[in-house]
Amino acid sequence: MSQEPKIISIGRLVPYKSYNLNLIELMPDLISQGFKFQFEIYGEGAYSTLLEEKVQSLGLGEYVKFKGLIEYSQISKSFDDADFFYRLWYNIVRG
Repeated sequence: MSQEPKIISIGRLVPYKSYNLNLIELMPDLISQGFKFQFEIYGEGAYSTLLEEKVQSLGLGEYVKFKGLIEYSQISKSFDDADFFYRLWYNIVRG
């Protein structure tokens, strides 16, 4: 079991939710500065292939794991096993 902190993300992997890609692109700099962590991504969608290719091209397979869909009943356990939850939160207000 890794002693590195674990960050998880849960949600559909679609282009307008680019927060996973943003963190993946930052990871080489963070790792080179000594900030090593595991990043587990739960979900599926149109962005899956792009994210997986980015992880491979950056050599991050040791740090990033794609977990696929997660059963609703298992979400709580995923939170319990993680140190941090990563997601972009925003609200759209219509007037």
